[in-house]
Amino acid sequence: MCGKRYEMRNTRKRIICRKIRVHNYKNNQIDQDIKWMLFPLNLMQMITFFPKYSIRSNIIKPNSLILKFVSLTATILFISAFIHRHFTLLSRSNIHSSSLIYTYAATVAFCLGCIINFIYSVIKTRDQIIFVLTIQRIHRFLNNRNVYKHFVIWNWIYVIGLFIFYISAVTYFTIMLNLPIYSTYSSVILICHDVNLICAIRLMRLLQDKAVLWNDKIWFQENENGHHNNVCRRTFKVYVDILKSFNVYRTVFQIPVSKFMLNS
Repeated sequence: MCGKRYEMRNTRKRIICRKIRVHNYKNNQIDQDIKWMLFPLNLMQMITFFPKYSIRSNIIKPNSLILKFVSLTATILFISAFIHRHFTLLSRSNIHSSSLIYTYAATVAFCLGCIINFIYSVIKTRDQIIFVLTIQRIHRFLNNRNVYKHFVIWNWIYVIGLFIFYISAVTYFTIMLNLPIYSTYSSVILICHDVNLICAIRLMRLLQDKAVLWNDKIWFQENENGHHNNVCRRTFKVYVDILKSFNVYRTVFQIPVSKFMLNS
């Protein structure tokens, strides 16, 4: 009985310590591997004015008030631009009824998406930090350099490819079709919605890679090292972290990705 009480006290202490580490952001040190692995995705979010967290001096922490104000300002400007586009199209006397319905739907969907982006960059920043720190614990145990390099390279390919596609498409259609200025800037700011989809795709790929590495680790231990208590205990903790990462991923990306599918 005394042993059970002692174990329960230790469990409560570990839970309390974990909560303290989550809230005490000064202790949230980020390894260089994780920092550079996520840098392309974080840069993309920063360029589109909706960062989910900030990393300074290798410490991850929530967005500052300045970044939140920048995101709020960008949200207001983006929504204003699309509303201006909407009323400009309505001012045309020859607009078809089907085009009118599409314009209403597109404007509402885009404005709702901007609001969701802003809300998630403010209220979900803690979940984002927990996700990154959990991935870091997993990466320290499951780290394949070839898989790591491959993931970083493809992150840059996705990010650069997205911006090249948007710039090229907007430039081509603006010149060839002689589009008005409101169509040009409203097309450019659509990129902020695709950013969430790119981040969701790449982070899901990261989780899949870690799950495969964990499975390979289990197979190697069974065939080479046998069943050692310390190794098995650590492997189980990593398994729990992988499951936790999937749950946090669903919390962070379910609504933004669903909103993207609605816009499509």
